[in-house]
Amino acid sequence: MNWKRLTAEFIVIFLGVTASFVAEDWREVRDDRRAELSALEQIHDELVADSIDLANVRPGLRRHRRSAAWIRSVESRLDVPRDSVAAALRTLAYHVQYQPRRATLQSLQATGGLGLVSDDMLRRDILRYYEEEQAKVFHFRAEHNELATRLYETWWLHVRHRSRQDPETPLTDPPPTVEFVGSWRDLRADARILNWIAGVGTIAGITSDYIDDQIELNVALRQRIRAVLEEG
Repeated sequence: MNWKRLTAEFIVIFLGVTASFVAEDWREVRDDRRAELSALEQIHDELVADSIDLANVRPGLRRHRRSAAWIRSVESRLDVPRDSVAAALRTLAYHVQYQPRRATLQSLQATGGLGLVSDDMLRRDILRYYEEEQAKVFHFRAEHNELATRLYETWWLHVRHRSRQDPETPLTDPPPTVEFVGSWRDLRADARILNWIAGVGTIAGITSDYIDDQIELNVALRQRIRAVLEEG
C-alpha cells in the first residue's frame, strides 16, 4: 500500500472540503451582510417618510397651542374683536393626522430580518424609536383629537359653518367657513368650551414638544444607519 499517495490524497480531499466550507461560510456572511444593508436601507427610507409626516403635523399643533393660549389670555376682556375670536376658533376643532410609519419594521420582525442588524445598540435604538417614541406621539395625538372632538361637539352655540349646520366628525383641515355667531360674553361664560379649548391647547403643546424630540431622534438614527450603509 502506497501510504504517501494515500496521505497526499487525504490531504487534497481534506483541503478541498475545508475550502468548500470556508467558501460556504463566506457566502453566508456576504449574503447576511447584503440582507442587513437592505434592511437598514428600508428602515432609513421609512424614517425619512416618518420625519416628513411629523414635520407636516407639527405646525397645526403649534397653531392649536397659540390659539388656545390667546383665547385664555383674553378671557377677562370684554372688547375682543369678533374676527379675532373666529380666527382662533377656526384653528382648533379639527383632527391632526399622524399614522406612524412602521410597515418595514413589522415586515422585518415577521421574517426575522431585524435580527440581521449586527450592531446590538443600533438594533435596540431602532426598536426603541418604533416601539416607544412613535407610540408616545401617537398616544398624545389621539388624546388631542379626542379633545378636539369634544370641542367640536360643544361649540355650536357660538359658531356655525356656512356649508354645514349640524355637528359632524371634526375636519382634518382648519374649516375656512367657521363663523363666530355668538357673543364673546356668552363664550367666555361657557366653562365647558373654555375647558375644552384649554385642553386642546395643552395637549397640542405636549404633542408638539414630543414631535420635536422624535424628529431629533429620527435624524440621529438615520445618520447612524447611513454611516453603516456607506461602509458597505
